[in-house]
Amino acid sequence: MSSNNPKLHLYGQNSAITIEGSSKQTQDGVYYTVNLDVAPKPDDRVDWSRKISLQLSAQELVLMCGILLGYAPKAYFQRPGKGIHLERQPDKVFISASAGHGNRFALPLNIGDTQRAADLLIHQLVRGSFTGSVESVLAGVRGACALMKA
Repeated sequence: MSSNNPKLHLYGQNSAITIEGSSKQTQDGVYYTVNLDVAPKPDDRVDWSRKISLQLSAQELVLMCGILLGYAPKAYFQRPGKGIHLERQPDKVFISASAGHGNRFALPLNIGDTQRAADLLIHQLVRGSFTGSVESVLAGVRGACALMKA
């Protein structure tokens, strides 16, 4: 992993999430994305050994950014045996991760955390864009999320 990849730790009362920039090599070249790690926080320490991890696809990255920016209401990112659900709610974005029996961790992202997470995702999208333009990325995210309502 490159040291150029941003990383953000966000904490709820009973769980925490790490959002970390990453890249993936494909036959079409490199695309920039994020890894999500959600773990329980049974006391003052996060138990990262029980984390639920997903690397977002290019489509999922756009959708998560759209949720954080208010362009989309919710999404569920699923892999075999695990998944992460994001949903906009009044004053927060609620994140819930599950894997197997008894492994469900959830936390709200407050307004400030939502902005910081959106900034990290926008950074990754700009890194992988053809134009390198924040404005172009934001227009693309908004347009893509509008397809959900079509």
